[in-house]
Amino acid sequence: MSRLPSTTFAVCLGLALVTSGAQAQQLTVTPTVGQTAEQVTADQTACINQAVAQSGFNPSAPPPSAQAAQPVAGERARGAARGAAAGAVRESNTDAADREVEDLTEGAARLGAAAGGARQRTERREVARETQAAEATYTQQQTAYNQAFTSCMTAKGYTVQ
Repeated sequence: MSRLPSTTFAVCLGLALVTSGAQAQQLTVTPTVGQTAEQVTADQTACINQAVAQSGFNPSAPPPSAQAAQPVAGERARGAARGAAAGAVRESNTDAADREVEDLTEGAARLGAAAGGARQRTERREVARETQAAEATYTQQQTAYNQAFTSCMTAKGYTVQ
């Protein structure tokens, strides 16, 4: 087994951990007690496995998708259609003289569109809250992983930055 200078390992051994979004955090592992390349690889593998077990975070797994569900859309149109249908039924069941509004179908369609728009905004806010919560959980797990990995590698005689 040949030993290479620790600076060579520092250059060769960078552990990239993907975070949410496009940003990546680079951890540089530097051997401090003359570990061989085989020992460095074995120690990294052991520490990665330990950090995954402790944190529940796997850096090689893809991050949660930015938005798994399709954006909520079409509620205004669906609301307008429901309102128009209800207005048409009511219009057909009442006499023109008894109506306060000339065209019940049009008025009901407008009300249905407004109700559908409100429903759509509520659903979009809920999707945004769920996405934000998933991103926060991902970041917390990644931080726990980084701490566990760094602690393990430090205990084995490495500097991690």
